[in-house]
Amino acid sequence: MKQVGMKTIHICGLTASEAGGFERVGFHKREMYNEQERQSLTSSIDAKVACEYLDSMRASDKSLFWSHKVDNKGRFLDLFWYDGAAQRDYVVFDNVFAFDATYKRNKYMCPLVVFFSLNNHNQSIALNGAIV
Repeated sequence: MKQVGMKTIHICGLTASEAGGFERVGFHKREMYNEQERQSLTSSIDAKVACEYLDSMRASDKSLFWSHKVDNKGRFLDLFWYDGAAQRDYVVFDNVFAFDATYKRNKYMCPLVVFFSLNNHNQSIALNGAIV
């Protein structure tokens, strides 16, 4: 049901309706949410899609560099990318003034790290990113 876009709360309601009430379902709503979270964390589809996207970007940007590691289940251990524009910007504006690690704020409980610099107009520019 989740794969066709039903919200978890509606899945719970439908399940309860089919079983004849919430007390006859055999699990609580929180358990359903927890199981869906566990399944999303163990899915390797996001890693595959991200790699395909970066490969397609490399077709239009030959300077794009990216690297990743996956575990034996195909899940990301880390991902790093650095496109051609960021490489050129770093040569010109070679100081990194900010390092933003939004630690454990995404659904994978992994930090997203973004490196920033300033251009000649004092505007922030993102140089690269990593998920570790």
